[in-house]
Amino acid sequence: MENKNTDHKPERTENTPFTLPDAEAAEKLTPAQKTELIAYHRNQLKLLRSVPRSDYHKGFENALQLDVESWKIGAWTIREHTLGEDAPRMDFIVASGDKLPDDVKAVFKIFLHKNVIEFKGPGDKVTPLTIRKVAGYAYFYIATAKPNEDVRIGEVTASIFASEKDDKAFNEMEKAGQLEATDVKGIYLVKGILDMPFQIVMTSEIEGEEYAAYRVLKSKVDEKDVDYLLNELKKTIDQPTRDRLRGLLGIVEEKHTGMVWNKIKEDEKMRDVFWEYFKPQRDQEIRSAVSSAVSSAVSNTTRTNLYKYAQRGTMTIENAAQEAGITVDQFRTEMANHGYHLPQAQTI
Repeated sequence: MENKNTDHKPERTENTPFTLPDAEAAEKLTPAQKTELIAYHRNQLKLLRSVPRSDYHKGFENALQLDVESWKIGAWTIREHTLGEDAPRMDFIVASGDKLPDDVKAVFKIFLHKNVIEFKGPGDKVTPLTIRKVAGYAYFYIATAKPNEDVRIGEVTASIFASEKDDKAFNEMEKAGQLEATDVKGIYLVKGILDMPFQIVMTSEIEGEEYAAYRVLKSKVDEKDVDYLLNELKKTIDQPTRDRLRGLLGIVEEKHTGMVWNKIKEDEKMRDVFWEYFKPQRDQEIRSAVSSAVSSAVSNTTRTNLYKYAQRGTMTIENAAQEAGITVDQFRTEMANHGYHLPQAQTI
């Protein structure tokens, strides 16, 4: 299966091809030199404008790729596709040269040849402005596509994936006929804004184990979804799938400390799979082990001193046992086991 997961990020260039001291020098450049210098500075602008992608975007990419790769039809995901030379970037495009399988999940039923996707992480609500922004992206994508990108009118769709929404705005749009709930909970069709299929997928509402990978990218995560992904990871042998699942669960652990760790900390094999994600927990485990060992050593030292005090008669066995937190009979037995004996007066 062809897998074209591309970043479209500019490569760093060590040296400027040549410098221009003034406008007069620019006039003397050949067309080829102008093209080279323009390309260089555009590349530098892209580097300056690039920003780190959020962990949730990385997580969504893993969730999306799990499905796209499962279709096995030569579909691929294009990440942060730039609209024009200096335009904002769309989050994702799912492109396919073939018709999608009939059994794709409900959230992909509208997909055609090229599919524009906007992902909103926790704290970023879907509003009417969000919807119009994505509509603009979709049209701009079609309008600025190069001939070799094969963007065909009538074969583009738009989708928004998010876990939070503006409820008041949603209700108003539904009343105005701009938003239509489908027979699948969590999927809404946007009407009258784009002349192409347009949907909103609310990952906080959509149900079914098959959407667990999307639901874990929320501010509040259901442990059942984490359990499902862990079970999928344990049973799959396909390495790309394992990497995607591990990446998703790693993000869950980073955002919700202990949620994954507490489920796998007794499983040595699974701990190895997630080793790099659990430094805080590993450090705490080591600190706890050291603390326990020190506490045990102190306890043993204290107990030994009590045996000595009782043997010398400087402390009664009753007081020593009370200090040790055990009964007199238990203390007497422990003393004998460690080779200590009570003074004759205390053995009567």
